Amino acid sequence: MRPDLPIIGITADYEPQHNENHPRHFLKAPYVDSVREAGALVVILPFQFLEKDPAEDLSQWDFLDGILISGSGPDIPPSFYGKEKEIQNNDWMVNERVLFEQALIKKSELDNTPCLGICSGLQALNVYRGGSLLQDIPSAKTSFLDHKSPHTIHLKAQSPIKWLPDGTYQVNSFHHQGIDRLGSGLEVFAKTSDGMVEGVIDRRHPFLVAVQWHPERLLSGDHLSKMIINQFVQSCTTRKSLKRIGQSLS
Repeated sequence: MRPDLPIIGITADYEPQHNENHPRHFLKAPYVDSVREAGALVVILPFQFLEKDPAEDLSQWDFLDGILISGSGPDIPPSFYGKEKEIQNNDWMVNERVLFEQALIKKSELDNTPCLGICSGLQALNVYRGGSLLQDIPSAKTSFLDHKSPHTIHLKAQSPIKWLPDGTYQVNSFHHQGIDRLGSGLEVFAKTSDGMVEGVIDRRHPFLVAVQWHPERLLSGDHLSKMIINQFVQSCTTRKSLKRIGQSLS
């Protein structure tokens, strides 16, 4: 193991017990492959709490140089953003995963650990910051795009992001939920042509970014997704170096 490579923790998806199959934590390979290719080591993070309060002891994750909140098939229960369930035939995340990911986001805020949210990871960040979600985009009839297939997004930040040039990009897409009310402290930097939020950033943080599409599943010629993952890993590398400096001075 190269000591100079940053260690990035990626949250695992979860599948409850079904018939005779045991419940399982798992992670799709493109998450690992894309981060490894960009120059980092990966550890998979199944939800787990050593204390009753999931946010009580965040120091156990101090070995991480970066956090990636991964996407999920199941959705965040609307009780986390003060709503009732509007759709019944749906898969919902277990509360333990939501709370675990919120604890990791809190750690990122407290000690400036770089954090990237992907797909429901964007939704997790938005809900954690007090925002809300559209529970089913087709039912809400707020969009004319198919958000479960590749489509165009438009990058236009309020002020330039030096590593992320404005423009129009083609990205993949696999979601039926999206941001409704934007969470506190988040700035939108990417939208679809029908106004659906596709990317948010907190500029007060060294790297706190989330996107609705899946940059780990690169489309042909998808330079935008590669830029985001590379910048994330670069920020994690910087974080690792700063931690070493701090340790040497202590």
